[in-house]
Formats: sequence, structure tokens, C-alpha cells
Amino acid sequence: MEKDFGLIPRSDHYAVLVDLLGRKNRLVEALEVIEKAPHGSDHIGMWGALLGTCRVHGNLELATRAAEALFELEPKNTGRYVMLSNIYATAGRWDDARRVRRLMDVMDLKKEAGSSWIEVNNTRHMFVAEKAFQFKREDVQELLLALVDQMKDVGYSPLGDSKVF
Repeated sequence: MEKDFGLIPRSDHYAVLVDLLGRKNRLVEALEVIEKAPHGSDHIGMWGALLGTCRVHGNLELATRAAEALFELEPKNTGRYVMLSNIYATAGRWDDARRVRRLMDVMDLKKEAGSSWIEVNNTRHMFVAEKAFQFKREDVQELLLALVDQMKDVGYSPLGDSKVF
């Protein structure tokens, strides 16, 4: 960038490079980019990209290193703790996963509940993971069938099959 275009790379450029290398499972090279980047060890984006790609490729050693760096840089970001816990759980390292979750409890960190929504006739219906299910199953099924009927009315045929449920 500097030589060919006269641009000085910013930390977000390095984060993209770490992510690209990580996606190709070139995690050691991604770590080297972080280590060689100016102020690399202090850049949240680079460590976050490394942690995310370590999750994809199941690299526990580098995931732990990336998470520890992120815990130092942003100790209240619950997403980092949850991701590390999930990485451990996926690898069957349940004690480590519980240890990370206990650390969250000790630090009084709470993961924000996941949610999704659907809008029907200009009315938004929201579903939140931690709340009790707000609708009866039959109500949801009825709504889905009505949506399928509307889609069929405009010519949609799921997988070329007329039977949906």
C-alpha cells in the first residue's frame, strides 16, 4: 500500500488482512501480522478477527491467546467471553467453558439476550430468547401458514413443491 499507492495502512487495514488470512486457516500468519503491525497488540479489531477465525477452525491455543488480549483491551465485552466459552464447548472442554462463564459471573457480566422479529401488516412481533415464549405454537403455525398462502398467491413455490407443512 505504501510503496505502490502511497497509503499508510491503518489498523483497520491490518484487521482485514488478519481476517482474510484467518479465513484461509493461515492463523499463524494472521498472528504474525498482529505482532508486526504498529500498535498491533493494542488493536481490538485485529484480535477480534483472529478470535473469530480461530472459532471457525477450532484453534484453541490461538483462540485463548486472542481472547486474553481482548479481555485486557475490553474487559466488559461479554461477546468475547461467550465466544471463548463456545469454542471450548465445541472442543468438548466443558471445564474450561464453565470456567469462562464463572468468570463472567464473578465480573457481573450478563450476555444480552438474542432476539428476532417479523413484521406482518405493519405490526412488528418480537421474539426474545430469554423471555417466556409469548405466543402459542398454534398461533405461530397459523401465522406461518398465512404467510405461505400469501407467497403462493404471488407465484412462489417452495422447492417446486406445493406441500409446505
